[in-house]
Amino acid sequence: FVSGSYHLVGILHQPRVVATPRRGILFIAPNVQARANNARLYVRLSRQLASSGWWAFRFDFPGLGDSEGELIPDHHLDGFSLEVTREVTAAAIETFCREAQLDEGILCGLCGGARAALNAADVDGRVTGLALLALPLMRNADVGQPDPVRINVRSYLRKARRGVHWKRFLTFQSDYRYFVNALWRLL
Repeated sequence: FVSGSYHLVGILHQPRVVATPRRGILFIAPNVQARANNARLYVRLSRQLASSGWWAFRFDFPGLGDSEGELIPDHHLDGFSLEVTREVTAAAIETFCREAQLDEGILCGLCGGARAALNAADVDGRVTGLALLALPLMRNADVGQPDPVRINVRSYLRKARRGVHWKRFLTFQSDYRYFVNALWRLL
């Protein structure tokens, strides 16, 4: 599909049996990661949802994965400006809804992808829900108060330094059922 002047790549997962109304879930990659996500989480979720009658779509932002463009880091969204994510997500929504002939859909994002979903939730009336996982909410620091951005970054860095978290995640010992159950409850 096209967004701006770039040809972007997305993967459409078609359900075996199409349900009515036609519903879908658009997965938005966190931060500056490709459409598969860490440990291919979005791939597994998309396949599971398709086997349950849901359409699923995941895509690469410009400069990532197989999509054209340059990755131009921007501090507003861990890699992309809010304007870029809104524009690209709007193009992805339009493509997804057109190709799957959807009546309605849900935007799903993890971390930075959750911020992108929240930012683009109002671009299309067919978006009827959000699944925002690990949404990093930040505000400008009050005078004399600690900066919440620095606190959040320190928290992530502490976790990233602990080998036990990486080992559990990379050896598929993380319990992804919690994520799937939370998603199902939203549906």
